[in-house]
Amino acid sequence: MEGLKKELNELFKDGYEEAYFRDDDKDDGIMDRFKDKTNDNVICFILCEYEPTEDTKVNLHYHCCYGGSDKLTTIQTKYKLNHDWEDYCIAYIYKDEELYEDDD
Repeated sequence: MEGLKKELNELFKDGYEEAYFRDDDKDDGIMDRFKDKTNDNVICFILCEYEPTEDTKVNLHYHCCYGGSDKLTTIQTKYKLNHDWEDYCIAYIYKDEELYEDDD
């Protein structure tokens, strides 16, 4: 988990997105989402509410990078993860083993 957290934080550090993990020491509404039982499988929430500028590195955005960047996809594939959107400005990343099952 620490390797994943490090990779995601590295990915998002130059962009405008902000990652929130369960063990982060933050006290706000996004961290409160981890208390909801329906979010037990969520690894992290990604805040991406701001409109990126032309110079902004974008790895995840509801309107201009909905499926995520190639780098985000690489990380998700490596750890067998997927993401979905809670709303237009908050996404969440979760474990999705079924997505990566081999149908042979």
